[in-house]
Formats: sequence, C-alpha cells, structure tokens
Amino acid sequence: MKSASTHRRGPILGLFATLAVLSAGAMGGCETDILIELDPPGESDDDGVTAASCDKLHQGDLNLSNAPPAGLVSLCGVTGNLTLSHPTNKDAAKQAKNIKLVQGNLIYADTYGQNAETLQKLQTVEGDVTIQGCITAGLSSLTSIGGNLVVTHNKCDLSGLNSLKRVNGNVQLNAKNAKLTSLERIDGDLNVSYLRDNTLTGLGNLKTIGKSLRLGGQLSSIAALSGLRSVGHHLVINGGKFTSLTALSGVTSWGASVKDFTVQVQNSHGLTKLDGLDGLTKVGRLTVQTNYNMKSMAIPNLTEVGHLKIRYNKLLASVSMPKVKVISSMYVCKNAMSAQQEAELYKKFGGDQQPCN
Repeated sequence: MKSASTHRRGPILGLFATLAVLSAGAMGGCETDILIELDPPGESDDDGVTAASCDKLHQGDLNLSNAPPAGLVSLCGVTGNLTLSHPTNKDAAKQAKNIKLVQGNLIYADTYGQNAETLQKLQTVEGDVTIQGCITAGLSSLTSIGGNLVVTHNKCDLSGLNSLKRVNGNVQLNAKNAKLTSLERIDGDLNVSYLRDNTLTGLGNLKTIGKSLRLGGQLSSIAALSGLRSVGHHLVINGGKFTSLTALSGVTSWGASVKDFTVQVQNSHGLTKLDGLDGLTKVGRLTVQTNYNMKSMAIPNLTEVGHLKIRYNKLLASVSMPKVKVISSMYVCKNAMSAQQEAELYKKFGGDQQPCN
C-alpha cells in the first residue's frame, strides 16, 4: 500500500484544513489514492492562491531582469522575492505570465511600463509589495498582500490594483492617486504622505483600519473615507487643506485600547471646525493645536480623556464636549477664548491645569 501524504495550505489570509490523502487497496490488488479536500464551511480560495493550489514553485528569489530559469513558463509561484524592474529580460517577462503566488516580497519598479501585463495573473503576495514604478496595470488580479503595501513614486496610477481587497500590514502612499477601489481592510496603518490628485478618491470601500489612520500633506478632501467604520489605534492629522472631518462620522469603533489611543489634529489650516468625531467616546490623549483657521470644535459623545491639549488655535472660540471628564493633565491656552472661558473649561472638564508650553 502506498504511504499517505499531506498537502499544506499557504499561511496567508485564513488557513484551510489539512488535505488528507488516504491510500486504500482496490480489488484485484491494484492500489488507488483517494484525495479528500476539507475546506471549512463558507471558506473559499477567493482571497488568493496558496501553495496548496500552486504545485510548481520557483525555489528562491527571481529577478526578471535576468535570463529566465529553465521551466519558468510552467511555474505558478515563487518561494522567495520577485523583482520586476527596468530593463526587464524580454524572455523572462514573457515566461512569468503564469505566476499567481509570491511567498516573499514583490518589488515592482517597472517605471517605463513596458511590462504592464507580465504579472497579470498574480493573485497573492505573502510578503511586502513595494511599487517604485508608475504603471501598475499588471497587478490587476492581486487580491491579497500579507505584508505592507508601499508606493514611493508620485506618478503611480494605482487604478491597476482594482482587485486588492486586504493588506495585512501597513499601506503607505506617495502616488498619483489612491484608486484601490476594492480595498476593504488594512490590518496595519494607513499613511497618506502625498497624492498628486490631493484626494482619497478610490478608497470608498475601505471599512477597517487595524492600527492608525495618518493624513496630511496637501490633501484637499477626505470624503472618500465615508465608508470607514473602525480605526484601531491612532488618528493623526497633520496638515491638509480639507475643511471638515465629517467623512469620519461613520466610524463607530475608535481605539482597541483606550489607554494608548491618541487623536491628534494639528497644522490643519483648512479646518474651520473640528467635527465628524461623533463616534469617539474615550481617548487616551486628545491634542488639537496650531490649526489657525479652526473656530469651533465639537465632540458630543466624548466621555473620557486621559490627557487633553487645546492650544495655539488662534481663532478657536468655542469648545463643546458636554459629557467629557479629563482624568489627568489638561492644557487649554493661546486660543481665541478669554481667560474666563478657559477657567470655565478647566472647572467643567476637571483635569489638572498645566502651564501652557
């Protein structure tokens, strides 16, 4: 009788049950292998291809600038890192079109866009994806990234990543746009440092950010974040030209840990008021400072703040947080409020008054 063997599913985005291969003797002395695949109810391979379904893998790293290894055209995956950069070996680019899985990192630096269709079948990258070139059409089948997505070229059009649903790590964008139209979940941070079109258009399906949301630069609108429902760690807004935070009003879950959760809004001179944080109930640190055109702020459902700083907002004359209690230190100074108004806030909020610095 043949010995039993085991097939393993890849580690990314949900592990499936082990595939049991049973050997049984058949009539007449023949031997027959019976393969039974056991997927949990409701689970499927829709989130990406795994090693179990990709049986021919290139062992180690693969650089498509070099001559192709023998048999590349029949391979569907790479166990190491995959690099696509200019200049690309034409034969290697042609033969790599069946690759569906990269178990390491993907370095995409095809700045000239000559190989836009090379990786058109790639579905899963278990490591990081770094995009240094400005054409991404060849990644149109990519659905899942196990590490970070880092875009470092401000001419990159991300509309080619229209199938990407989930990033297990961080997303850092310095690109032409944010057109990740299928993206629903980021388990790490979303950090937008620069977008050439100055909007977040394309992120309308994003619902969950596992860690921090960091916005700033020259962004003129964050309206595309209206579908966002959960932010797990920090909200940091530093800069930007958008006039309102109402796009964040749908967020009902702020901060996995209240003690460590921080909200920081500073140097955002487009904001005339602080709003849109109606779902915020408790926060470890709340800092609102140096927003020169902000005239009012209102966080109606906030009940608890560990440390509070409201300072150097030269037009800020109205602060409405009717339910809040400050647990520890409190700085309210150098705004447009009178000394009497500031004293009333200290009395109402109950924090320990600290000198302005």
